[in-house]
Amino acid sequence: MNRAPLLALVLVAATGFAQTPDAVIKADLRLSYRAPRNDNPTVRWYDAFGDYSTIALLLTLEPGFRLKVSERLQKIDGNSDTDQLDEAYLEDPGLWRIGKQYLPFGRGLILQESVIAARGETTLLIDGLPVVAAVFDGGDGRARGVGGRVGSRIGLSVAVGQFLGAQSSSLTVLRAPESGPGFGRGYKFLVGMDFSRRLGKQWQLQGEAMAFRKGQTKFDRDAEVSDLILTYEPAKNSVIALGWSRDWRDNVDFLRVQGSAPVYKNVWLEPFARVRQGSLFDGGLTLRVKL
Repeated sequence: MNRAPLLALVLVAATGFAQTPDAVIKADLRLSYRAPRNDNPTVRWYDAFGDYSTIALLLTLEPGFRLKVSERLQKIDGNSDTDQLDEAYLEDPGLWRIGKQYLPFGRGLILQESVIAARGETTLLIDGLPVVAAVFDGGDGRARGVGGRVGSRIGLSVAVGQFLGAQSSSLTVLRAPESGPGFGRGYKFLVGMDFSRRLGKQWQLQGEAMAFRKGQTKFDRDAEVSDLILTYEPAKNSVIALGWSRDWRDNVDFLRVQGSAPVYKNVWLEPFARVRQGSLFDGGLTLRVKL
């Protein structure tokens, strides 16, 4: 994707709104070691669940608008989204967002897709439920269509279009990021339900279930996938999590344990281990630094 027009758009918009915006540079770095059971270990600048290392420029403009431009330190081989740019958007927080961004679908446990989109947010007159919807187009052979989510703690998500769910950052609860289907693959229809519930001050339960329909190719078979994760926070900035993921069409279960422990200011160690059908699938350790 040629990102020059997109960057020009958001930068011109920013200068049009304010001449002296407040600027902040942030980094979220993940140096990750992953050891699959039947393959060679790897060291990457993204973790086993498709979360990238990024460096971001954040601008707060005088009328209350915000601009974000973030770069990935490393691409994932075979990803249908081949751009180094992770996000680049201008927004009026809580109302609209335009530019490259992650689609508003579920809780991001199963689907994470960064696409050029126009997004709007509102609330329903009945019960005041929040609604987020987006029109998106990543170009030929990449995610395009419309979709969104209704709900807060319990949500319903729908997306209709082409080449959905093909990015390497999606479905990583069931596969390595490098095992994504790639360019020209995916689905035309997605639907999902998700929920989140606090269980006291230190426990949280989250879940998501998705159906993938109308595959782009004969290799993109219909699928139903769910993920359930229980997290415990024993101390500030520390997390222990247990997750269960299932491919219902193939009757395959994954169990995982994850952790995050601070070792220094703005530095965490994040180990994980994952089991597939009772046998070790992979494990590893991420050194995470947030600045």
